[in-house]
Amino acid sequence: HLLERYQKTKSTQIKIADVNDKFKVDFENYCLKNNYALNTISKDLRTIKTVCNHARHNGISTSHQLDKIKTPQHKTEKIYLTFEELTKIENIDKRRLNDNYDNAKDWLIISCYTGQRVSDFLRFTNDMIRIEDGQSFIEFTQKKTDKIMTVPVHPKVIEILNKRNGMFPYAISDQKYNDYIKTVC
Repeated sequence: HLLERYQKTKSTQIKIADVNDKFKVDFENYCLKNNYALNTISKDLRTIKTVCNHARHNGISTSHQLDKIKTPQHKTEKIYLTFEELTKIENIDKRRLNDNYDNAKDWLIISCYTGQRVSDFLRFTNDMIRIEDGQSFIEFTQKKTDKIMTVPVHPKVIEILNKRNGMFPYAISDQKYNDYIKTVC
């Protein structure tokens, strides 16, 4: 889809033989101008190169520069919350948060203490909780991997469930969650 958006701005269709040094530089500049991460740009260029190599293998003409196109991995800063920061977030004066922000704050804490992707934890419901030998677990199928997961329920998650009369926070979209937690944090 990124390549389609790029083509639209160029008002031309990129052909296999067009993937060369000039294309790489222009594509990178387009991506940077549109705030794509360096590793996203590299990943997409690797995918484009893979398609071109497959085409070459099947007899389609490619640029003689194709093999020289490099797509480096860039070191990225690891972004995380410390336990001290999490405690500060947990202890925000409730009067400073409206219902949406309080809901997102609770989802953030749940996400940190379950270690699950946004596409998974925002789908948590009470019928996913299983109790075995006095320990609570959340059992669900991960959306991305289709694996069945069993995650112990951390006491902080239990605190949130207790605060909400045994219920998880209400469901919100990934985008709303991201918007709200920026304000909460």
